[in-house]
Amino acid sequence: MPHTAPPTRADLFAWWGSSDDGEPGDVFDLALEVALRLQSQRCEVGPYTPELHAAALRRAARFLAAKGLTLGASDAGDFGTVMIPVWDAEIENYERNHRIGGFA
Repeated sequence: MPHTAPPTRADLFAWWGSSDDGEPGDVFDLALEVALRLQSQRCEVGPYTPELHAAALRRAARFLAAKGLTLGASDAGDFGTVMIPVWDAEIENYERNHRIGGFA
């Protein structure tokens, strides 16, 4: 059965319908690594199914699409723009399981 293993870089580019114009270790590899790591933290990945394969591709695509977006920014008047990581959905997604402590 096809798509019963985690997607590869080649799978990502085939899914997009474009050619691989990058280099090993670039942002495309990072996107896949992050997508697969987050998926394994949140899902039972054995056996690996076509649904998990498709979800991992979408996670990687979301990572790449958000790369150039400014999220979690607030206008602080005279202090300029400040970044608040918990307002950035992508940072929240990546750091949620790694946060230390909290605020009461």
